[in-house]
Amino acid sequence: MAIDEHPRLGCGRSIDEVWQNIDRPPDAHELTCDQCRAARASLQTLRSVTARHRSLEETAGTDPDESLRPRARVRENVLAVARAEVRRGRRIPATVTEIGPVLVSEQALVSLVRLAADSVPGVRARRIDITPRRRLDGQLGYDPEAPVLDAVTCRIAISHTVTVPRVSADIRDRVIAVLSRHVSVDPGAVNIVVEDVYDA
Repeated sequence: MAIDEHPRLGCGRSIDEVWQNIDRPPDAHELTCDQCRAARASLQTLRSVTARHRSLEETAGTDPDESLRPRARVRENVLAVARAEVRRGRRIPATVTEIGPVLVSEQALVSLVRLAADSVPGVRARRIDITPRRRLDGQLGYDPEAPVLDAVTCRIAISHTVTVPRVSADIRDRVIAVLSRHVSVDPGAVNIVVEDVYDA
């Protein structure tokens, strides 16, 4: 399996794709996608701070010493860290120990669910949504007796050669198994939304 050098949000878009469109109004997908909206907001803040800094330099008439400018490798590393922070998303309690909760990034859970769904023959995962359980006060809950998640929603495209009930059952079984095996997380409900049918 090839490694994707462009980190992807839970919806499948890369941070670079969001950045390329930052000067344009959000498209239809970005208007409804929480992950893209959060990424756009973070990138717009970064752009605003950068523009302000450049403006201050120009106003002051400064000519920064070239030796103080970061090398290309440094810039790449800073961008890699920024991408990692954006794609990591919320941290969700996987389990609770005597010294507190063990937190797992939402993106790690999304990646596991995507792999599980994609492993079902005739299925292509499109978008994965994780809904963490919340307490009545709106905060993430840490009750060890309750499921960690309220729901996992898999939006998929299926081959015309498979049946919806069969692939839905297979996806549910694999999502429950992979989350239980790798991070000891109970996914709560596993919802399947078939968005498209493709020719295999």
